[in-house]
Amino acid sequence: MAEWARRLSSRITILAVVIWGMACGDAIAGGWPLAPGATQIIIPVTSTTAKSRYDAGGNKIRASPYRKWEIAPYVEYGLTKSLTLVGEAAWTSDKTNYFGTSFRNEGFTRAKLGARYFIGKWQETLFSLQPVLTIHGQAAGDNPNVPQMGDLESDIALILGQADTLLGMDIFSVQELAWQYHQRGARHMARADLTFGLKPYDGTMLLIKSLNTTSLSESPSGGHYQSTKLGLSFVQTMTPRLAFEFGYEKTLSGSETLNEKIWRIGLWVNF
Repeated sequence: MAEWARRLSSRITILAVVIWGMACGDAIAGGWPLAPGATQIIIPVTSTTAKSRYDAGGNKIRASPYRKWEIAPYVEYGLTKSLTLVGEAAWTSDKTNYFGTSFRNEGFTRAKLGARYFIGKWQETLFSLQPVLTIHGQAAGDNPNVPQMGDLESDIALILGQADTLLGMDIFSVQELAWQYHQRGARHMARADLTFGLKPYDGTMLLIKSLNTTSLSESPSGGHYQSTKLGLSFVQTMTPRLAFEFGYEKTLSGSETLNEKIWRIGLWVNF
């Protein structure tokens, strides 16, 4: 496929995902302001593996085996009716096996701090703005920008949340359209993510995630970073304050990115 056609196709895919999500219709905490004084903590542990990658032309090729373990607690706190504070910290251990030699990194990789401001509601859709500032520790092997320790990254997202019912089940969707600014000449990114969920039973929630990221400029080699992932999670409430998540994500297409498989378990805690 010609380069211009591949880029156009990737952008149409992202746009289609967002439009589809907007038709699905309210959300979990990511799209809704938390009540003042309320806190939600999500503690995910993920295992990522990759044995191939997508080159600059979007072709899947063999790559050195890569594995990453990460724990990244995420917290939201309702400060006012319209303002929710958000934060995240991540610790990572990753390893690349290159022709029989292992290269390992381990330690703090990032901390995020931001806020989600509820703008208003229009035709049953909630609109919010969420600026987030990230400070990076060591680089992770699957990060296309390879940030240096102390690098800052800013992210501004427009978030839409919708809710409805289907066949007696509660359904919801959260869409995020974001722009990411990076330091030191690293490529800026655009992101379009969709989470669609349904609640077939009381206390049971299924989440389908489409995660799409593309660079807004070329790399020094002349290529563009692009990644499209699909994820599925099962969240089961165990007590009024505690839930358990089990999920899986897979890279479907991309360029200049690893072909990743990601297993995920997590605890959701509400106060």
